[in-house]
Amino acid sequence: METTVTYGALQPYCERLVSGAEPWNVSSNLVFVLLGLYAVRRLRRSHGGGDGPPSGSSERDTSPALSRRLTGSASSTTLAALPFAIGAGSALYHAYPSRATQLADLLPIALFVALAVALALDRVLKLARRPRFGILLGWTIATLLCARHPDTLGGSLLYLPTLVVMAALGPLAARLPGARADAAPLLVATAATFTLALVARTADQPLCPLPPTGTHPLWHLLAAAAGAFAVTALMPRVGGMSSDPRR
Repeated sequence: METTVTYGALQPYCERLVSGAEPWNVSSNLVFVLLGLYAVRRLRRSHGGGDGPPSGSSERDTSPALSRRLTGSASSTTLAALPFAIGAGSALYHAYPSRATQLADLLPIALFVALAVALALDRVLKLARRPRFGILLGWTIATLLCARHPDTLGGSLLYLPTLVVMAALGPLAARLPGARADAAPLLVATAATFTLALVARTADQPLCPLPPTGTHPLWHLLAAAAGAFAVTALMPRVGGMSSDPRR
């Protein structure tokens, strides 16, 4: 099956070009299921192992603090759910490549990254609302501009703005007054692992057919590992909510 490259069509991954199908590209998405399970486990433990209100809250508490806790809990729950959507969307795209399944592949990734960046700016860097909005807007515009060049770097240019933001988060967490310096090593690990993931994604066609599976499955594995580092840094701390009720 011959394919062409644009974000609106189908991408000729090495495995499909060699064998006509993508069993490894499909099955390697199981790592995103594992990432989702890890995120859910961490979320449940941070809430004391239950599904009720966060630790330290009351069923009758209607204070602004409770509202912030519930908002933070909803953000963490969404962050934990998105890896399952990423795995399903990517598996569908690699098994049945089409415009619709490509959208199912890209959209959950974009939502996960956007939420992770937003949480990092809030929970870790503790920036005010306007700087957070400005950074997210800049990331969005840069990503959309990169999406206009789908052939560059085998499509990996799309993820360059994400890498730039990730690379900045760790050093900023370590240096900004009031930021969570304890999260800096995890954010640095996130950026480093995501860099390796992008190298694997970009190398898929240049190295084809060695290996015959291509390197795209390695992109899945390393991207999920980067996601695990990010979840660890951004989810509520194990053992209970932090002193800030939003966390």
